[in-house]
Amino acid sequence: MNFDRGLWGPENKIVCVELNRSGLLSNEELRADTLYYRQVLSKRDWHGYGIWGRWLVARMRRHPALAACLCRPVRWLASDSAHQLGLSSRPHLGGMLVRRLCFLPACRLVGALAAPDRRHGRLSSIAWPASLSTRHLLMNTYSLHPVAGALLALAVSTSAHAFDGTVNFNGNVVDAPCTISTDGKNLQVSMQDISTGAVLDGSAPKTPFSIKLNNCSTAIKKTVQVTFSGTKAGDGMLALTSESGAAKNVAIQLYQDGKALKLDTTSASVKLKTGDNDIPFAAQYTSNGGTPVAGKANAIAQFTLSYP
Repeated sequence: MNFDRGLWGPENKIVCVELNRSGLLSNEELRADTLYYRQVLSKRDWHGYGIWGRWLVARMRRHPALAACLCRPVRWLASDSAHQLGLSSRPHLGGMLVRRLCFLPACRLVGALAAPDRRHGRLSSIAWPASLSTRHLLMNTYSLHPVAGALLALAVSTSAHAFDGTVNFNGNVVDAPCTISTDGKNLQVSMQDISTGAVLDGSAPKTPFSIKLNNCSTAIKKTVQVTFSGTKAGDGMLALTSESGAAKNVAIQLYQDGKALKLDTTSASVKLKTGDNDIPFAAQYTSNGGTPVAGKANAIAQFTLSYP
């Protein structure tokens, strides 16, 4: 895009290039409208203040993106024009139009604000105090760095739209091909009543149970492993819970495929199939040293799945 040096300031050139790249404005529109603005804003005959002011506000409202392309900081209502209009004694009149312009979305985006001359410093807000006359008025646009210029096109394109609400999305992406069924998360394994003699001689029956997995996809992982954890008793066995009337010298041994599975030890891999899967295990009451004493024989274990 070609620019006329006398027409385009370097900072505004960045802004207009980004507007052009985004497709908001064509080259011809940028040049024509900017020339039009310069002609209006540089007019020395401010007797038509009300007409030109209303025209400028209406024009910027129809084309808010054009406000970002004012070529360079424009001295508006300079001292000689203010005297011609007799505005020196009427400061609120000059500030009225400026405040209207500065509340436009595009003006706020490029940092356009009403500020006094350098001799009086900058204002911290858009408000224009009565102590200053319109001869001190200056319409300033902040210099934009390349990064800020690149973001401006997006900001201007969305500034005219109001948002009615916000939607928050929460969740996690996990590397797990299966989901645990509702029943499988908190298993209840009913062990048979068994005699202390069967516990002592190791003849207590094994009670089967399984962890149920749903919606498995073998495209992600093809096998699963399980690790049980809990309070240990003896060599990797599960200790009974401490409660009133609990059995003594009794523990629970876990099994996978008939082989003892110790706590905190990863099980053998189980091949998955697409869809639902049951991972089988078994539990058996066993002696934990000494003579078993009858009583409640409850225990709690946790399990963790891994997909090698």
